[in-house]
Amino acid sequence: MRRNMKTGNLFRPLVFMLTIAILMPTACCEHEMLVEKDAIFMSAQQTTRAIINDKNDLGGESVSNGTGFGVYGYKTANYSVPGEEIDIQVFTNTKVTASGTDDNYSWSYTPLKYWDRATYYRFVAYWPHITATAGSGAYVSHDANHIIKLNNLPCWQEVDGTENDWLISTSQKYASQYIDQDNGYVEFSFQHLLARIEIRAWYFGNEAKIPEITELSLGNSTYKVPDGTTVTSVSRDYTTSSGSNSWSPITYANNITLAETVQINAFSDYADVAPDPTDLVCEWLVVPFSATNCPLNVEYKIDGVSFAPVAIATSLGAIESGKKYTLTLKFNTITNSLELKELSVKDWVESGNSNKDVYNW
Repeated sequence: MRRNMKTGNLFRPLVFMLTIAILMPTACCEHEMLVEKDAIFMSAQQTTRAIINDKNDLGGESVSNGTGFGVYGYKTANYSVPGEEIDIQVFTNTKVTASGTDDNYSWSYTPLKYWDRATYYRFVAYWPHITATAGSGAYVSHDANHIIKLNNLPCWQEVDGTENDWLISTSQKYASQYIDQDNGYVEFSFQHLLARIEIRAWYFGNEAKIPEITELSLGNSTYKVPDGTTVTSVSRDYTTSSGSNSWSPITYANNITLAETVQINAFSDYADVAPDPTDLVCEWLVVPFSATNCPLNVEYKIDGVSFAPVAIATSLGAIESGKKYTLTLKFNTITNSLELKELSVKDWVESGNSNKDVYNW
């Protein structure tokens, strides 16, 4: 009888220990699920393209060369109690990079941070990520009033493969909204900080007489344009969703110039019907400025013969961020003349179009 009692006493702890062993993995998994659910994830809108011509989208750029976007963000406790708000900085120039393949990119950063459900969050992101240290190139700064500033940006860049397409995006919501509505993600829809000016050309007349543009510039000593040898800065207050970009004063110069001679091969049999496509002469990325009355100055040859330079009225006005300005020139190789055939102003990113092949044309 006493032996049976001992056996029962020994069995009860064993059952208890087995119960703990069975329950522990379940508790662990539940904890991991909670941690994963409360993590702050980042993503870039898949169809946003930091693109000039054949460059990839943001994810492709990040995977291929390690570029990413930088994030600043803070949370506010007691958000709905005026005078008692407490701001706590959570992200300070955190670099977010992509992995994966086209249309299936995953964005990540380290160390991973987690939502505080009882607070309100504000974020700003910019592309491409740069250091927060002043130096010879561009750098980013941030102040106690939650204003981000991108410094030492060139006033204009000729598109030659070395240019930077600067982008910015903001987002703000209650933590509970990010968690419950967006699965813990902050999705940034980037906008272009710069404008894009594109010069294209074609010709009509004698097909054998091929035109060449030997020199081309925008602006003159009276109607000036941003100086490409100097830099400027742009800031963004991300405490409010209605904040706008604020540019520092820029230095002006006589003109923006084309770097090399370009031969025009796009020919049409019809004087008023442009070929498809026309030839790209050059592109510039520029800071916003007023181009009112800025002429387009062109020096050219036809069939190897030089002709008098031409100053063409462009009808350009305010050059705005995120806009693409296309000036299309037409040569007549019978009269050896040149004219501005078309000025097209469009959004750089075509709204409502999610086809990445044409999204940023």
